[in-house]
Amino acid sequence: MSKSRHEKRRPVRGAPARATALAHLDAVMDRAESLQEAGRLDEALQLLETNLARLGQFAPLRAGLALLYGEVGRYRDAAVEGRLAMEMDPRQPDYYLIAALAYAAAGYYTFAHRARQQWLRFSPQDPMVADMHRLDDEYRRGSELLRDRYRLRDARVAEEAGYLLDEGRWALDGNRWAEALRYSQQAARLAPGWPPPRNNASSALYYLRRYDEAIANAETVLRECDPDNLHALANLVRYYATTGDLTRAHQCADRLAALPWPADLTEVVKQIEGLSVLDRDAEIGRLAAEAHKQFRDLPGEVYVHWGIALANSGRRREALKHLRRAQEAGDKSSLL
Repeated sequence: MSKSRHEKRRPVRGAPARATALAHLDAVMDRAESLQEAGRLDEALQLLETNLARLGQFAPLRAGLALLYGEVGRYRDAAVEGRLAMEMDPRQPDYYLIAALAYAAAGYYTFAHRARQQWLRFSPQDPMVADMHRLDDEYRRGSELLRDRYRLRDARVAEEAGYLLDEGRWALDGNRWAEALRYSQQAARLAPGWPPPRNNASSALYYLRRYDEAIANAETVLRECDPDNLHALANLVRYYATTGDLTRAHQCADRLAALPWPADLTEVVKQIEGLSVLDRDAEIGRLAAEAHKQFRDLPGEVYVHWGIALANSGRRREALKHLRRAQEAGDKSSLL
Protein backbone atom coordinates (compact mmCIF):
# COMPACT_ATOMS: atom_id res chain seq x y z
CA MET A 1 0.00 0.00 0.00
CA SER A 2 3.01 2.27 0.37
CA LYS A 3 2.81 3.24 -3.30
CA SER A 4 -0.15 5.47 -2.53
CA ARG A 5 1.57 7.34 0.27
CA HIS A 6 4.76 8.95 -1.06
CA GLU A 7 3.52 12.49 -0.49
CA LYS A 8 3.50 13.89 3.03
CA ARG A 9 0.11 15.23 4.09
CA ARG A 10 0.38 18.58 5.87
CA PRO A 11 -2.30 20.22 8.02
CA VAL A 12 -3.81 23.35 6.49
CA ARG A 13 -3.57 26.49 8.62
CA GLY A 14 -6.92 27.90 9.63
CA ALA A 15 -8.65 24.61 8.96
CA PRO A 16 -8.64 22.59 12.20
CA ALA A 17 -11.33 20.21 10.98
CA ARG A 18 -9.27 19.33 7.92
CA ALA A 19 -6.14 18.97 10.02
CA THR A 20 -7.99 16.55 12.30
CA ALA A 21 -9.21 14.60 9.25
CA LEU A 22 -5.68 14.41 7.84
CA ALA A 23 -4.35 13.12 11.15
CA HIS A 24 -7.09 10.48 11.17
CA LEU A 25 -6.25 9.62 7.57
CA ASP A 26 -2.61 9.02 8.50
CA ALA A 27 -3.65 6.74 11.35
CA VAL A 28 -6.08 4.78 9.16
CA MET A 29 -3.58 4.36 6.33
CA ASP A 30 -0.83 3.26 8.72
CA ARG A 31 -3.12 0.69 10.31
CA ALA A 32 -4.37 -0.57 6.94
CA GLU A 33 -0.81 -0.93 5.68
CA SER A 34 0.13 -2.95 8.77
CA LEU A 35 -2.86 -5.23 8.26
CA GLN A 36 -2.00 -5.69 4.60
CA GLU A 37 1.62 -6.55 5.37
CA ALA A 38 0.34 -9.15 7.86
CA GLY A 39 -1.81 -10.70 5.11
CA ARG A 40 -5.06 -9.59 6.75
CA LEU A 41 -6.48 -8.13 3.55
CA ASP A 42 -10.15 -8.40 4.49
CA GLU A 43 -9.57 -6.45 7.69
CA ALA A 44 -7.55 -3.79 5.87
CA LEU A 45 -10.27 -3.45 3.27
CA GLN A 46 -13.02 -3.22 5.86
CA LEU A 47 -11.06 -0.51 7.69
CA LEU A 48 -10.76 1.64 4.56
CA GLU A 49 -14.37 1.06 3.51
CA THR A 50 -15.74 2.04 6.91
CA ASN A 51 -13.79 5.30 6.67
CA LEU A 52 -15.04 6.23 3.20
CA ALA A 53 -17.80 8.52 4.49
CA ARG A 54 -15.32 10.53 6.56
CA LEU A 55 -12.18 10.34 4.39
CA GLY A 56 -13.40 9.62 0.87
CA GLN A 57 -12.36 13.08 -0.34
CA PHE A 58 -8.68 12.19 0.12
CA ALA A 59 -6.82 10.58 -2.77
CA PRO A 60 -4.56 8.34 -0.61
CA LEU A 61 -7.59 6.50 0.78
CA ARG A 62 -8.92 5.94 -2.75
CA ALA A 63 -5.53 4.72 -3.92
CA GLY A 64 -5.28 2.37 -0.95
CA LEU A 65 -8.70 0.96 -1.78
CA ALA A 66 -7.67 0.48 -5.41
CA LEU A 67 -4.63 -1.54 -4.37
CA LEU A 68 -6.61 -3.70 -1.95
CA TYR A 69 -9.49 -4.31 -4.35
CA GLY A 70 -6.94 -5.42 -6.91
CA GLU A 71 -5.36 -7.85 -4.46
CA VAL A 72 -8.71 -9.50 -3.64
CA GLY A 73 -9.76 -9.71 -7.30
CA ARG A 74 -12.38 -6.93 -7.35
CA TYR A 75 -10.90 -5.39 -10.46
CA ARG A 76 -13.76 -3.12 -11.50
CA ASP A 77 -13.85 -1.63 -7.99
CA ALA A 78 -10.08 -1.21 -8.15
CA ALA A 79 -10.40 0.66 -11.43
CA VAL A 80 -13.09 2.97 -10.03
CA GLU A 81 -10.97 3.86 -7.00
CA GLY A 82 -7.80 4.19 -9.06
CA ARG A 83 -9.50 6.63 -11.41
CA LEU A 84 -10.81 8.68 -8.46
CA ALA A 85 -7.34 8.91 -6.90
CA MET A 86 -5.84 9.97 -10.23
CA GLU A 87 -8.50 12.64 -10.78
CA MET A 88 -8.27 13.94 -7.19
CA ASP A 89 -4.49 14.45 -7.33
CA PRO A 90 -3.20 14.54 -10.92
CA ARG A 91 0.25 15.65 -9.69
CA GLN A 92 0.91 12.35 -7.92
CA PRO A 93 2.66 9.93 -10.32
CA ASP A 94 1.88 6.80 -8.31
CA TYR A 95 -1.85 7.23 -8.86
CA TYR A 96 -1.42 6.90 -12.64
CA LEU A 97 0.46 3.66 -12.10
CA ILE A 98 -2.16 2.32 -9.70
CA ALA A 99 -4.93 3.26 -12.15
CA ALA A 100 -3.03 1.70 -15.08
CA LEU A 101 -2.64 -1.62 -13.26
CA ALA A 102 -6.30 -1.61 -12.15
CA TYR A 103 -7.58 -0.75 -15.62
CA ALA A 104 -5.52 -3.52 -17.20
CA ALA A 105 -6.72 -6.11 -14.67
CA ALA A 106 -10.34 -5.08 -15.35
CA GLY A 107 -9.88 -5.28 -19.13
CA TYR A 108 -9.90 -1.55 -19.95
CA TYR A 109 -6.80 -1.78 -22.09
CA THR A 110 -6.79 1.66 -23.72
CA PHE A 111 -7.54 3.35 -20.40
CA ALA A 112 -4.56 1.41 -19.00
CA HIS A 113 -2.34 2.48 -21.89
CA ARG A 114 -3.18 6.15 -21.42
CA ALA A 115 -2.65 6.01 -17.66
CA ARG A 116 0.73 4.32 -18.24
CA GLN A 117 1.66 7.08 -20.67
CA GLN A 118 0.86 9.71 -18.05
CA TRP A 119 2.97 7.88 -15.47
CA LEU A 120 5.91 7.56 -17.86
CA ARG A 121 5.84 11.30 -18.59
CA PHE A 122 7.03 11.86 -15.06
CA SER A 123 10.18 9.86 -15.99
CA PRO A 124 10.28 8.08 -12.64
CA GLN A 125 13.37 6.27 -11.45
CA ASP A 126 11.40 3.14 -10.80
CA PRO A 127 12.14 -0.54 -11.51
CA MET A 128 8.68 -0.86 -13.09
CA VAL A 129 9.53 1.49 -15.98
CA ALA A 130 10.80 -1.37 -18.12
CA ASP A 131 7.65 -3.41 -17.46
CA MET A 132 5.43 -0.47 -18.35
CA HIS A 133 7.29 0.07 -21.63
CA ARG A 134 6.89 -3.64 -22.38
CA LEU A 135 3.13 -3.45 -21.75
CA ASP A 136 2.89 -0.40 -23.99
CA ASP A 137 4.73 -2.27 -26.75
CA GLU A 138 2.25 -5.13 -26.39
CA TYR A 139 -0.63 -2.65 -26.55
CA ARG A 140 0.74 -1.10 -29.76
CA ARG A 141 1.14 -4.54 -31.34
CA GLY A 142 -2.48 -5.26 -30.41
CA SER A 143 -3.58 -2.01 -32.06
CA GLU A 144 -1.66 -2.97 -35.19
CA LEU A 145 -3.31 -6.40 -35.24
CA LEU A 146 -6.73 -4.75 -34.88
CA ARG A 147 -5.83 -2.40 -37.73
CA ASP A 148 -4.78 -5.25 -40.00
CA ARG A 149 -7.59 -7.65 -39.16
CA TYR A 150 -10.37 -5.13 -39.69
CA ARG A 151 -8.62 -3.10 -42.41
CA LEU A 152 -8.56 0.14 -40.51
CA ARG A 153 -6.73 3.18 -41.87
CA ASP A 154 -3.95 3.14 -39.27
CA ALA A 155 -3.12 2.11 -35.71
CA ARG A 156 -4.34 5.47 -34.40
CA VAL A 157 -7.85 4.63 -35.59
CA ALA A 158 -7.55 1.27 -33.84
CA GLU A 159 -6.48 2.99 -30.62
CA GLU A 160 -9.36 5.47 -30.83
CA ALA A 161 -11.79 2.59 -31.39
CA GLY A 162 -10.30 0.91 -28.32
CA TYR A 163 -10.70 4.07 -26.28
CA LEU A 164 -14.35 4.44 -27.32
CA LEU A 165 -14.90 0.75 -26.52
CA ASP A 166 -13.52 1.33 -23.02
CA GLU A 167 -15.68 4.42 -22.53
CA GLY A 168 -18.74 2.46 -23.64
CA ARG A 169 -17.99 -0.43 -21.33
CA TRP A 170 -17.22 1.93 -18.44
CA ALA A 171 -20.63 3.54 -18.90
CA LEU A 172 -22.27 0.12 -19.31
CA ASP A 173 -20.71 -1.12 -16.08
CA GLY A 174 -21.91 2.10 -14.43
CA ASN A 175 -25.52 1.55 -15.60
CA ARG A 176 -25.44 4.62 -17.86
CA TRP A 177 -27.14 2.97 -20.79
CA ALA A 178 -27.61 5.89 -23.20
CA GLU A 179 -23.99 6.97 -22.76
CA ALA A 180 -22.83 3.38 -23.25
CA LEU A 181 -24.83 3.12 -26.47
CA ARG A 182 -23.37 6.36 -27.84
CA TYR A 183 -19.75 5.38 -27.22
CA SER A 184 -20.25 1.80 -28.42
CA GLN A 185 -21.85 2.94 -31.67
CA GLN A 186 -19.00 5.38 -32.25
CA ALA A 187 -16.47 2.57 -31.77
CA ALA A 188 -18.45 0.31 -34.11
CA ARG A 189 -18.41 2.97 -36.81
CA LEU A 190 -14.62 3.23 -36.59
CA ALA A 191 -14.13 -0.58 -36.67
CA PRO A 192 -17.25 -2.01 -38.38
CA GLY A 193 -16.24 -5.68 -38.29
CA TRP A 194 -15.06 -5.73 -34.68
CA PRO A 195 -17.61 -7.57 -32.47
CA PRO A 196 -17.02 -6.03 -28.99
CA PRO A 197 -18.48 -2.55 -29.69
CA ARG A 198 -21.54 -4.06 -31.34
CA ASN A 199 -22.05 -6.46 -28.45
CA ASN A 200 -21.85 -3.59 -25.97
CA ALA A 201 -24.27 -1.55 -28.07
CA SER A 202 -26.73 -4.43 -28.06
CA SER A 203 -26.42 -4.71 -24.26
CA ALA A 204 -27.11 -0.99 -23.88
CA LEU A 205 -30.15 -1.28 -26.14
CA TYR A 206 -31.41 -4.20 -24.07
CA TYR A 207 -31.17 -2.23 -20.82
CA LEU A 208 -32.91 0.67 -22.55
CA ARG A 209 -35.70 -1.87 -23.26
CA ARG A 210 -35.23 -1.50 -27.00
CA TYR A 211 -35.39 -5.27 -27.35
CA ASP A 212 -35.91 -5.59 -31.10
CA GLU A 213 -32.90 -3.40 -31.78
CA ALA A 214 -30.81 -5.31 -29.24
CA ILE A 215 -31.67 -8.61 -30.97
CA ALA A 216 -30.96 -7.15 -34.41
CA ASN A 217 -27.53 -5.91 -33.26
CA ALA A 218 -26.57 -9.27 -31.76
CA GLU A 219 -27.80 -11.22 -34.79
CA THR A 220 -25.76 -8.88 -37.01
CA VAL A 221 -22.63 -9.80 -35.08
CA LEU A 222 -23.28 -13.50 -35.78
CA ARG A 223 -24.15 -12.87 -39.42
CA GLU A 224 -21.47 -10.34 -40.39
CA CYS A 225 -18.62 -10.68 -37.87
CA ASP A 226 -18.40 -14.10 -36.23
CA PRO A 227 -21.01 -16.89 -36.41
CA ASP A 228 -19.76 -18.38 -33.12
CA ASN A 229 -19.31 -15.16 -31.17
CA LEU A 230 -19.70 -16.14 -27.53
CA HIS A 231 -20.85 -12.75 -26.27
CA ALA A 232 -23.48 -12.33 -28.97
CA LEU A 233 -24.87 -15.82 -28.33
CA ALA A 234 -24.98 -15.27 -24.56
CA ASN A 235 -26.74 -11.95 -25.09
CA LEU A 236 -29.28 -13.50 -27.43
CA VAL A 237 -30.21 -16.17 -24.89
CA ARG A 238 -31.20 -13.37 -22.52
CA TYR A 239 -32.88 -11.22 -25.18
CA TYR A 240 -35.03 -14.02 -26.61
CA ALA A 241 -35.95 -15.26 -23.13
CA THR A 242 -36.99 -11.73 -22.14
CA THR A 243 -39.23 -11.38 -25.19
CA GLY A 244 -40.79 -14.80 -24.59
CA ASP A 245 -39.22 -16.60 -27.57
CA LEU A 246 -37.96 -19.59 -25.58
CA THR A 247 -37.42 -21.75 -28.67
CA ARG A 248 -34.83 -19.36 -30.05
CA ALA A 249 -33.41 -18.77 -26.59
CA HIS A 250 -32.72 -22.51 -26.19
CA GLN A 251 -31.32 -22.73 -29.72
CA CYS A 252 -28.80 -20.02 -28.86
CA ALA A 253 -28.05 -21.71 -25.53
CA ASP A 254 -27.35 -24.99 -27.36
CA ARG A 255 -24.86 -23.21 -29.61
CA LEU A 256 -23.35 -21.41 -26.62
CA ALA A 257 -22.86 -24.64 -24.64
CA ALA A 258 -21.26 -26.38 -27.63
CA LEU A 259 -18.52 -23.77 -28.15
CA PRO A 260 -14.88 -24.78 -27.58
CA TRP A 261 -13.37 -23.97 -24.19
CA PRO A 262 -13.16 -20.16 -24.00
CA ALA A 263 -9.83 -18.37 -24.33
CA ASP A 264 -9.96 -16.59 -20.98
CA LEU A 265 -11.89 -16.35 -17.74
CA THR A 266 -14.02 -13.38 -18.79
CA GLU A 267 -15.47 -15.48 -21.60
CA VAL A 268 -16.19 -18.36 -19.22
CA VAL A 269 -18.09 -15.89 -17.01
CA LYS A 270 -20.11 -14.66 -20.00
CA GLN A 271 -20.88 -18.22 -21.14
CA ILE A 272 -22.11 -19.21 -17.68
CA GLU A 273 -24.12 -16.00 -17.41
CA GLY A 274 -25.92 -16.77 -20.68
CA LEU A 275 -26.70 -20.36 -19.70
CA SER A 276 -27.97 -19.28 -16.28
CA VAL A 277 -30.87 -17.41 -17.91
CA LEU A 278 -32.44 -20.78 -18.78
CA ASP A 279 -31.20 -22.65 -15.69
CA ARG A 280 -28.98 -24.96 -17.73
CA ASP A 281 -27.58 -26.32 -14.48
CA ALA A 282 -25.60 -29.32 -15.74
CA GLU A 283 -23.73 -27.18 -18.30
CA ILE A 284 -23.13 -24.43 -15.74
CA GLY A 285 -21.70 -26.94 -13.29
CA ARG A 286 -19.42 -28.44 -15.94
CA LEU A 287 -18.05 -25.06 -17.00
CA ALA A 288 -17.63 -23.78 -13.44
CA ALA A 289 -15.81 -26.94 -12.32
CA GLU A 290 -13.46 -26.75 -15.31
CA ALA A 291 -12.83 -23.06 -14.68
CA HIS A 292 -12.05 -23.80 -11.03
CA LYS A 293 -9.47 -26.39 -12.08
CA GLN A 294 -7.82 -24.02 -14.52
CA PHE A 295 -8.03 -20.65 -12.75
CA ARG A 296 -8.59 -21.63 -9.08
CA ASP A 297 -9.95 -18.28 -7.86
CA LEU A 298 -13.13 -17.32 -9.71
CA PRO A 299 -15.24 -14.15 -9.72
CA GLY A 300 -18.02 -14.11 -7.14
CA GLU A 301 -20.75 -14.26 -9.77
CA VAL A 302 -19.45 -17.63 -11.03
CA TYR A 303 -19.70 -19.08 -7.52
CA VAL A 304 -23.25 -17.71 -7.29
CA HIS A 305 -24.33 -19.44 -10.52
CA TRP A 306 -22.47 -22.61 -9.54
CA GLY A 307 -24.08 -22.64 -6.10
CA ILE A 308 -27.58 -22.15 -7.52
CA ALA A 309 -27.01 -24.93 -10.07
CA LEU A 310 -25.93 -27.30 -7.29
CA ALA A 311 -28.87 -26.28 -5.09
CA ASN A 312 -31.27 -26.97 -7.95
CA SER A 313 -29.90 -30.51 -8.20
CA GLY A 314 -30.28 -31.08 -4.46
CA ARG A 315 -26.59 -30.76 -3.54
CA ARG A 316 -27.21 -28.12 -0.90
CA ARG A 317 -24.07 -28.56 1.19
CA GLU A 318 -21.84 -27.98 -1.85
CA ALA A 319 -24.10 -25.13 -2.94
CA LEU A 320 -23.67 -23.39 0.41
CA LYS A 321 -19.89 -23.72 0.15
CA HIS A 322 -19.86 -21.95 -3.24
CA LEU A 323 -22.24 -19.23 -2.13
CA ARG A 324 -19.93 -18.52 0.78
CA ARG A 325 -17.05 -18.32 -1.65
CA ALA A 326 -19.06 -15.77 -3.62
CA GLN A 327 -19.35 -13.61 -0.52
CA GLU A 328 -15.62 -13.91 0.14
CA ALA A 329 -14.99 -12.75 -3.44
CA GLY A 330 -17.04 -9.61 -2.78
CA ASP A 331 -20.30 -10.63 -4.45
CA LYS A 332 -23.30 -9.18 -2.62
CA SER A 333 -25.93 -11.30 -4.39
CA SER A 334 -24.98 -14.72 -3.02
CA LEU A 335 -28.40 -15.27 -1.36
CA LEU A 336 -26.91 -16.18 2.02
